[in-house]
Amino acid sequence: MYWLQGLLIVPAMLLQLAFEVLLPFAYQLIFDRVIATGDGRFLALLLSGLAVVFIIHSLASLSQDYLSALIGAGVLKDMRLKMFNHLQHLSLSFYARVQAGELMSRFSSDLTDIERAIAIDFPKGIYNIFLMIISALLLFVVEQRLALVTLGALPVIFIGPHLLGSRVTNTSYRLRQNEAKVLQQFSGN
Repeated sequence: MYWLQGLLIVPAMLLQLAFEVLLPFAYQLIFDRVIATGDGRFLALLLSGLAVVFIIHSLASLSQDYLSALIGAGVLKDMRLKMFNHLQHLSLSFYARVQAGELMSRFSSDLTDIERAIAIDFPKGIYNIFLMIISALLLFVVEQRLALVTLGALPVIFIGPHLLGSRVTNTSYRLRQNEAKVLQQFSGN
């Protein structure tokens, strides 16, 4: 249902990646060619090109943010409607058993977290994975020894979240329970 917007995010993401990956090469040209030779004409040309590329990068970033927010809001709306329809078909004994604060917490906090994951976290994660792969490939082209040292450190990056993940999950669960209790107090049940 949201595939078209998702597909439109890809070119925007690729334009942003191209800018971030090529920017260090522009700096290299400034140091190696402009400063070393004093070529002011080349500097003006390079800065003009960077300004145009920066505008394209900014438009791509805005497009990606807009499309991601559009997808997130649409998914959130669909989930709220499905949850509401589901709640309409539940028995009265369910409502006697479950506290109103818990239901309100599900509709507010949990769905907001899902929207944030879809609109912000998932695109940012994909972007960072692509950036890491492209940067690693370019690092192998520029300096193989440094690339090998960098790749040797990558497992540490992936092990950290695995080690802390269960603690974060438990803390998040307790936070949700506390939110439900607070909402229960305000709902009067």
